[in-house]
Amino acid sequence: MQPAAAVDASGIFLAISNVGVYALAFDGTLQQLAAEGDAVAAIATDATTIYWTTAGAIWTCPKAMAACTPTLFATGTSISGIVADGESVYWLDGGELFGCPAAGCETPRHVFTCDPAGDPLLPDATELVADPGNLYCTALIAGQPTAVRIPK
Repeated sequence: MQPAAAVDASGIFLAISNVGVYALAFDGTLQQLAAEGDAVAAIATDATTIYWTTAGAIWTCPKAMAACTPTLFATGTSISGIVADGESVYWLDGGELFGCPAAGCETPRHVFTCDPAGDPLLPDATELVADPGNLYCTALIAGQPTAVRIPK
């Protein structure tokens, strides 16, 4: 499995399945942030936090370029794509789009069904990307890239 990667002004963040979560500063310094890396699907970062997904959970660490103990942010059954924008964190879980404030929440908010039963808008949506005003569930349908836009 390929590592999941996210980048911002401080460096590149990598989550490698069965290995760990790393920060690679632009000066070449590599720091392991967390040993937790089991079945990583995606990674995202905002100004203060790194978020990564495993099949059934979202984990966080402060973005301090130092080792940390991962904190459980949310759970699910088939978590894949993730986006963080500083105010909220959004993720896909089995074709369903969920969100929470970046500070966390007890019950994630259901945002959108990217893969509704019987009339799929986007079957097998596994990736999530964002721009300042929208989220996009993405997938390949008959070999063609497809996306559904959801306003934030």
